[in-house]
Amino acid sequence: MGGEFDSSEAFVGSISGLAIWDRALVPKEVANLATGKELPTGAILTLTNATSVGGFVKRAKCTCLEQCP
Repeated sequence: MGGEFDSSEAFVGSISGLAIWDRALVPKEVANLATGKELPTGAILTLTNATSVGGFVKRAKCTCLEQCP
């Protein structure tokens, strides 16, 4: 951890439902996210509004949130 780039620490996998806020979410917002009920307002970055700046990115349609209660 820290220092120079180490390829063994790089992320490999899939990301879905990514969102970043410019504030801390309150516990109720986190609970709603965990159960797929509601996306808190004010996200400053989501996969919908993100722009690829390089590398390999593959968009995949995910239906996992549709199966949440």
